[in-house]
Amino acid sequence: MVHRKLAISLAALIGLAIAPPLRGDEGEQPRMVTGGRTTPPRGYFELCKEHPKVCEVQSKATDPVSLSTEQWQEVRRINRAVNDTIQHATDQDLYGREEVWAFPETAGDTEDFALLKQRQLTERGIPSSSLLLTVAIKPNGDGHALLTISTSEGDFILDDETNEILSWGKVPYKFIKRQDPTHSARWVKIADDN
Repeated sequence: MVHRKLAISLAALIGLAIAPPLRGDEGEQPRMVTGGRTTPPRGYFELCKEHPKVCEVQSKATDPVSLSTEQWQEVRRINRAVNDTIQHATDQDLYGREEVWAFPETAGDTEDFALLKQRQLTERGIPSSSLLLTVAIKPNGDGHALLTISTSEGDFILDDETNEILSWGKVPYKFIKRQDPTHSARWVKIADDN
């Protein structure tokens, strides 16, 4: 009997470790509501001049991706690995100027973390139409960039400030805009009542 209870407890813990993120609370909007087109961030525009292929990704797929347990494990692994290996540094410290979006090798700021996660997850087969660079405002008023993964379970946030992947409605930011899932160079407004 004790062995059976231990086995059930162990199975439950393993299940928690590999299960996808939970849906939001009842009444919580599982997906961001997007509106009309808006301008991309200035740093993203500059990135497109240097790396045009990054901004030419087009997709007819608009349905959010349905991730397997193995894919969720890979999302968690990459989120944690990027957060743990890239050091936080400002654009001013790295480049001597503000608003530089780049793929970091050892250090970067918030949008650099999101870019690297997006590239690594795309390389592992997750559709780019479900991996959307997103801009938000933190409670202290600072701008912040994140990666939204749009799934059949809802929109989830990969943030450089935590290894936990949360439903977008549980993240304490005011969401402003994100990439359009059909074209990486286009950005759309986010209706966020927070």
